Amino acid sequence: FSFGEFSGNFFFNRNGEIITNVSVPLKINYNILTDTEGKKYLTFLIIDGKGNQYFFGESEASRETDELIAKNQGNTIPFRSGEGNTGWKLTKVITYKSDTITFNYNNYTFQHTYIASDQFSQYRIASCLFTPEPDSPPVSHPNFQRIINEHVYKCSLISSIESPIARISFTYSTISNLYGWKRPLESIVIRDYAGMLIKKFDFSISKTTAGQLFLNQIVEYGGDNYSVISDGYRFKYNLSAFDMVGSMGRDYFGFSNGSNDNYTLLACPDSKLFGGNRRIDEESVGHGTLSWIKYPTGGSTSFEYESNKEGSTYAGGVRIFRIIDYKNNNFIDPDEVLVEPQNKREYYYEELTGSNLITQTSSSSQGYIKYFNMGLYTGTEYVIYSDNPDAKYMEAMDYYYKKVSEIRYDGDTPIQRIISSYTSTFNGGFYNPLLEDEWHDGNISSSTSPCNWFTARKIHQAFSNNNVISYPYYILNDSYFRETVAPFGTYYPGLEPKSIRISTPRLVHRKELEYFQ
Repeated sequence: FSFGEFSGNFFFNRNGEIITNVSVPLKINYNILTDTEGKKYLTFLIIDGKGNQYFFGESEASRETDELIAKNQGNTIPFRSGEGNTGWKLTKVITYKSDTITFNYNNYTFQHTYIASDQFSQYRIASCLFTPEPDSPPVSHPNFQRIINEHVYKCSLISSIESPIARISFTYSTISNLYGWKRPLESIVIRDYAGMLIKKFDFSISKTTAGQLFLNQIVEYGGDNYSVISDGYRFKYNLSAFDMVGSMGRDYFGFSNGSNDNYTLLACPDSKLFGGNRRIDEESVGHGTLSWIKYPTGGSTSFEYESNKEGSTYAGGVRIFRIIDYKNNNFIDPDEVLVEPQNKREYYYEELTGSNLITQTSSSSQGYIKYFNMGLYTGTEYVIYSDNPDAKYMEAMDYYYKKVSEIRYDGDTPIQRIISSYTSTFNGGFYNPLLEDEWHDGNISSSTSPCNWFTARKIHQAFSNNNVISYPYYILNDSYFRETVAPFGTYYPGLEPKSIRISTPRLVHRKELEYFQ
């Protein structure tokens, strides 16, 4: 759920009660209703600390659904899932003063077809050409079959919001070649209870050749339908060599790396053929970032970014490097005309610290998923694991810089440096993964840093007598700390850890000012 300033996850306990994974001043209830066709569906009610009531999913248009159809070589096979809800939208608010605000939606449907998996014989995986290795078991005539999934989504778009004093209407446009599903917002109109126009906002959207949408301009109109501001906000972006929608060109962290020739991110077991390229590319990682804003009140601001790294160690994505403000009443684009900067700030980062960081060398082979080894057959499925450290799955980006400096300029002369330094304590705990349903709650300390209360709960465990064992872990924190998901761990029989320690940094911030002579 994401609601106001609160967000997190909730689950149903064995008594059917809703339990949140974080402590929030909200009460979450649910109800099971039946529609005119006899189908049962869920609705939710959230009550905040002031007594305001928020209803979700009451109307059919506010409930988003997904239907999965599996296909084989493009032909439907005897499998079709039932339709399931994937989201519930806010439909009504009853305030503590008994005022009612309603939210109306329109549905639209689109289909998305993609290659879901490749069926393979005992020692074959993914779509690589079959190449037996000398140390592999003998294989003859591998059975290869492609499975294609088709998702049919029914989505919701807000169409209007109605209250006792106003009505807000939303309209959308349809741009061709958007893969059948994107609906750009075209305008927002606000009227009073009598239907008189109060304000209107128009949105100008552009489409890249790869199919992405970007907001170019916002124009605001007053009640007389006359443009209040000449041409409102305008935006520019770094759109060079943008990846196509669905591109496999992704680095470890999920950002673009420009490797659009990646067909799959899987590789062959017991074969040292290269698979998906997950190398980090500093030029591609910033595609789509905002580069310039023009303000309706005059002036503009440009933004420059750099790769989020220290040396050859990467944290994924980009960070801000330079921000320049321009004072220009004619709204001239600084990329097109030489404009004197009004204010310039540069940012410098030191001592990158945290988990899930990648150190990338100049080796041309590093960054590829090279090969997988196959675990033993359990009678129902294979357990497949990678013994290649380059084939990492990044669960979260838990990092920070111990020191960040902002340098402010007067023209090209630095006049001030603001140093933000950070130290951290750690919230942590442990539990034994080998004891079914055992919990360890407590204030656990180590020799290096204090640990605060939290609850760690093991939600799943996969046991096997002669196989690789994988343990997913989940941490349930109180509201002071953010939710953390620990990555999957892979352990071997006879080498299981006695306990797992999981920590999350909590930062303490300090600022210093330094003036240049």
